[in-house]
Amino acid sequence: MKFTFKYIFAFTFIFFSCSKHELTIDKTEIEINQNKVRIGDTITVKGKNLDIISHFSFSGTKAEPFFISPEEMKVIVPILYNEDFNLITYGDYQIIDSTPMKLIGTFPLNYNFPYETIWGIKMINEKIVYIIVGSQLYKTTDGGYNWHALKDFGSFVGKNIFFIDENEGWIGIKDNFHFILYHTNDGGTSFNQIFDRGYSESEILGMHFSTPTNGYLVSKSGEIYHTNDNSNFDLIYNFSTGPAGDDFYFNSFSVYNNNLIASGVNSSGESVLLQGINNIFSYTILETDTASNAGISNVQLIEESQAYMSYQGNVYFKNNITSGNWEEKSGNQFIGDFHFINKSKGIGITETISIWQNNDVVFETYDGGTTWINKLSFRDFEYSTNIDFYNNTGFITGHRGKIWKHIFE
Repeated sequence: MKFTFKYIFAFTFIFFSCSKHELTIDKTEIEINQNKVRIGDTITVKGKNLDIISHFSFSGTKAEPFFISPEEMKVIVPILYNEDFNLITYGDYQIIDSTPMKLIGTFPLNYNFPYETIWGIKMINEKIVYIIVGSQLYKTTDGGYNWHALKDFGSFVGKNIFFIDENEGWIGIKDNFHFILYHTNDGGTSFNQIFDRGYSESEILGMHFSTPTNGYLVSKSGEIYHTNDNSNFDLIYNFSTGPAGDDFYFNSFSVYNNNLIASGVNSSGESVLLQGINNIFSYTILETDTASNAGISNVQLIEESQAYMSYQGNVYFKNNITSGNWEEKSGNQFIGDFHFINKSKGIGITETISIWQNNDVVFETYDGGTTWINKLSFRDFEYSTNIDFYNNTGFITGHRGKIWKHIFE
């Protein structure tokens, strides 16, 4: 898709060359072939007298054109850190043109967080986001460009954060093998302890609340806790005491209203898919090809019955989790992690391992995972930890204080 903007400038532009010759340009015309770009895209500038252009600037980041002619120039979008930027055209050090543009796709945010892993994230809307950096709760109100530290819990939090709006949220900490759950109704200014699980070597994997009183906690051994009053958390299911035994380690789960799906793997290479419909649970054991080094790595409900999962690096879709078969979608790309915002549109993440570079790579899909396009490679040894989206805007958290933003076109 192309967007064309024409800017016609009539002016007197004077500069001096190395030989001190004066050059006057009476009129030039610049045409830019798009207004939304991704990092790595090529921007084509067309017009007249373009050979007076010396370089471009992307809101302060200088970029030299790689193709130059009097009628056409091409420049590659460098790494940028803000979705709003100006493409500034220079003739030597004089500004010829400044064109406002939008960044889409995946791009890093340039904020100086502590050098700790960012595990937990919850988006309230496109502007308001909560994250956990190490043991600290942070909040942004401008879409990720400025962050404010709200509280240091002094203990490991991980992914145990959930907010249903800007004011009401939950934070769970691990304190000496105790899981302690805190609740806030003032946006993180103050917290009250509402639940102490007691001693357990099985960590809480995460939580989900659909209302201020209805929520679930899921442990890594497959224990499901439920509350309907935000005070009493009842153990309604325990996979580890069932017929499958206690050897499974759960790694992901997803909740939509009162439907739940979770996945795990055991030491024998088998994967388990656990589902709960209105708190009635069942499970399926899947054999895993250990040579592929991947079982079920992620599951997601996108509606009450529709779900995606990543199994052995392939993305599968099921239209009804209570019946039918899983449909394999991604035949062209190994996908270890993903997040879908609807049945068609989502992002997928895979890891690149080579003698040259080790890092995560982010792809987009617009056809439910059949094809993955528009990739962006993180820098060396940069890896993702969690993903959350609100409509077309999302955030990807990472190790060592790294965080990225993603905007769908």
